Amino acid sequence: MSEYFVSCARMKTLEQNTDAAGLSYYQMMENAGTLAANRIVEITMATPISDTRCGAQCGGDNGVSAADTSLPAANISCASEAGGQPLTDNDLSATNNSCASEAGGQSLTDNGLSATNNSCASAAGDQLAAAAAQTGARLYPWALDRPLRVRVYCGKGNNGGDGFVVARRLKQQGWDVDLVLVDGEPVTPDAIENRRLTQQLAIPEKSLTETEQDSPDGPDVVVDAIYGTGFHGQLREAGALAAAQIAAARARGARVFALDIPSGMGGDLTEEDDLDPRCVRADVTITFHAKKAVHLQGFAGKYCGRIIVADIGIVDADRDAADQMKDPEQSGVTEATRSFEDFVEIIRRLRAPDGCPWDRAQTHETLKKYLLEETQEAADAIDNHDDANFCEELGDVLLQVVLNAQVAKERGAFTIEDVIEGISGKMIRRHPWVFGDMKVSSPEEGEKLWEEIKKKEKEKKNSQGS
Repeated sequence: MSEYFVSCARMKTLEQNTDAAGLSYYQMMENAGTLAANRIVEITMATPISDTRCGAQCGGDNGVSAADTSLPAANISCASEAGGQPLTDNDLSATNNSCASEAGGQSLTDNGLSATNNSCASAAGDQLAAAAAQTGARLYPWALDRPLRVRVYCGKGNNGGDGFVVARRLKQQGWDVDLVLVDGEPVTPDAIENRRLTQQLAIPEKSLTETEQDSPDGPDVVVDAIYGTGFHGQLREAGALAAAQIAAARARGARVFALDIPSGMGGDLTEEDDLDPRCVRADVTITFHAKKAVHLQGFAGKYCGRIIVADIGIVDADRDAADQMKDPEQSGVTEATRSFEDFVEIIRRLRAPDGCPWDRAQTHETLKKYLLEETQEAADAIDNHDDANFCEELGDVLLQVVLNAQVAKERGAFTIEDVIEGISGKMIRRHPWVFGDMKVSSPEEGEKLWEEIKKKEKEKKNSQGS
């Protein structure tokens, strides 16, 4: 079975239908920008940055500065009346804001923890800082004592509007954000409104000429929100200059994220010969609702990089039917080819209004006994040295983790992405001898340092909560 995608015309119709069903264009833009910002944070914080961006600014008196999203105080909730479940993300901001959608009637509450303010063991921070300053080693962003620098290139249409939302979210995260208005001021109502919100946060706007005079380091992250999937033809002067600046930043080590599609590509494009060779080349493309035709072409990878699909709440019966057709008996796909994302979608489908009555009736309280039972059965399989049964029981434990996370998402508490990000951040922070430049000579030394970092984190958590 071929992978599901939508044409540009179909996407426009779906957006119109979703707006008519109650999820406004404004709220779809808010959902898109919020989810894109979350993925940008998640990917950036888990990847080392180049030595040209560290220098003497790495490290600091407070030790290793780390992202800790495992303790969310609340959530960003992009409620989708038309789509059913709310889109919840809680890794963006240490401040509380409410951004109401007049058309959609929903509010967004920003909460979470700054990616640059939490400290781990000072010994780890001192060693990481010294190593970076003396050798210029690559470090993870959470080891910096400065905010990450991000530049968002915005067009004047709705793709630029998505970019304004991303800029606002990353600013609230504590990142050092600036904007480049490539073709002048926005012209669509929702983009105009989201630009106004960035101005309230005093996010600076630069011209293409001003960005040409940047310091050699430039931004750590670049967001391409210039042209959307409806683009066709060749880049004009401003677009081509912006694409060249993005390419130069990427050559210096910046990570480039494209929203929906790299600028200069068309969503319905199927022949590389028709592509403007000056188009943006991204490390990651975050496309909304579904892939477009161009994403499925063999040449797409070298321009789009990794492609992530973000569900922004659009109603699409064809996509839902395609999801159902992924059943192994109908599609010929074996269980072994299922991805983790497929499994999460299966659980979401079971909990949907037209899903399984038993799964829909479950709560954290009713699931608690199953979590305990499945964990014990996995432990029994270990004792019995039964690999086949152990594999099965680990799957049952995973079911409980994902099912509880889905219930939590529906409550607006946290998502499975938050669970993964929290434990990933913890593993990175507590292994500076793996993800940094620290050295340990024995398992005992590693365990001791782990406990020191853990103690520091708990002390900071307790001080923040008091």
